[in-house]
Amino acid sequence: MEKLPPELVGIIGSHLEYPDWCALRLTSKIIYQLSSSLFARRYFQYVSVILTREAIAELEDLTSNESFRNEVKELSLIPQIFGDYGVDLDAFTSILHLCVPESQEWTAKEVQAQYTIYVAAETDHLAFAESASLVGSLTRCLSRMRNVSTIGLRAYPSQRLCKEKSPHVCLGRRALQERLPFGPCAQLLVSSARRLADPSPSMRRVVWDMWVDIRHPVWTKGLTSLLKAMCAVSPPLAVQRLYTCLTEDEFAVPPDCFTLSQHLYQSLQPILHVLVDLDICLGPPKPEDTAESLHCLVIRAAPNLHTLRLTLWDQFHDVSPDHFTNLAQQVQFTRLSELHLHWVELTIPGFQLFLRTAAPTLKVLTLVAVSLNGPVPVGMRPASAFHKAISTVWRGLLNTLRDTIPTIRFLRMRKLAYHQHVISMTDRSRMRRLLPMGSRFVYKPAGGIFYNINTKMSFAEWIDQLELIPIYHCFVVRLPRHRVFSNGIIASPFPEHLPRQMWPTIGNESIDTRHPPGIIRCGTCGT
Repeated sequence: MEKLPPELVGIIGSHLEYPDWCALRLTSKIIYQLSSSLFARRYFQYVSVILTREAIAELEDLTSNESFRNEVKELSLIPQIFGDYGVDLDAFTSILHLCVPESQEWTAKEVQAQYTIYVAAETDHLAFAESASLVGSLTRCLSRMRNVSTIGLRAYPSQRLCKEKSPHVCLGRRALQERLPFGPCAQLLVSSARRLADPSPSMRRVVWDMWVDIRHPVWTKGLTSLLKAMCAVSPPLAVQRLYTCLTEDEFAVPPDCFTLSQHLYQSLQPILHVLVDLDICLGPPKPEDTAESLHCLVIRAAPNLHTLRLTLWDQFHDVSPDHFTNLAQQVQFTRLSELHLHWVELTIPGFQLFLRTAAPTLKVLTLVAVSLNGPVPVGMRPASAFHKAISTVWRGLLNTLRDTIPTIRFLRMRKLAYHQHVISMTDRSRMRRLLPMGSRFVYKPAGGIFYNINTKMSFAEWIDQLELIPIYHCFVVRLPRHRVFSNGIIASPFPEHLPRQMWPTIGNESIDTRHPPGIIRCGTCGT
């Protein structure tokens, strides 16, 4: 095999899984050298790195190898690596016993030893996030990766997603997991009694999806360090895509806002000039802040953007639609072809203003968890009058879509809401069938509301046939919040091998926020 040409070695390797290819490369120095470029091209185009000293050291080693660094197209930093910070010994013991059942037989001294290791790992992680050496290391790495075009922040991969095949290599994750007695993203969920001094053990649960609370300073430190490193690279990186809060699930409740120093914002100008794809989460700017917020990045980058994924939400408070309107008054798009609005509270006038500047070039639009804010002239009773009033308000937004972007090629809408209460909409053009239920017929719409250019009707005709589903009791379901349940996912994939009584309460494909979830994520498969 050592005499085979590199192309054939690559073909053989393409049929192997990652561990098998690693084992093959270690059998011979010649094979190792022949396969380096092909191996790097397959596994190291997308690199994630957790925010620890060991992980950043791994990244420096990787970028020191020319074969590997030249293949890196995307680099993402994972700033939050613990599900909870500042966990006390009691909470740690509860998580340990649920995640590692045999630990219930351990002595108090053994549990204390594991807790000490856990606290030391967390302390070192937070100290490194504050250190100047982090910016220096990231700068050295980025200066070597001249082909990188996508940079951003990413959430710690959930156990479920880690079991699935992913193009991303996550540096430092395995070493951290081997150091700790359980996965660092495990978090104790104590339902609604979380704030009680001594919640009963029956109310304790463990969830395996990361609690993405961006209010923790480690997120701000991670983003600031990454942006500083990008600005320090000379000549400037030709970064085409930047994201600040990428999640693997589009229904993950987004984080809160960052602020930037004026100096850092000015240093970012050369990068914003060439940016064509921006994925950004914006919280409401705080009145006491004098620094620039990430709103400025959107405004400055808007003229050059081809794709914008905008999230505007506050995970703990109601958000005024004025924040979206204020942004709409300042952005000017000239090339935007894709717009994705996720978790946005808006009014029809603000939406009209925002959409008009993008309309001439817009081809793709998605609205996910978009909440319409505006008064209705009736109370919630009678239900029929209230439903009709909401339908009228939403018809105004649909008419805005019809009149402003008549040449759109693709539109998708999911989990629309009025004042953050989920509503249901039916697309009669995609109605599958009529299902008899007793003496009446119930329409069963196809999954999702979407339009594409191949639909056998014009966009205006398609919009006009959409209507609100007349189910008056469905207005009790709200868009979820982190303060209600931890993973922030509307349509969570529940483990089929667990009994249904261990699943969260479901209502209209949503988790009913009146009944916080009470499931234990499987420690074996992560689901």
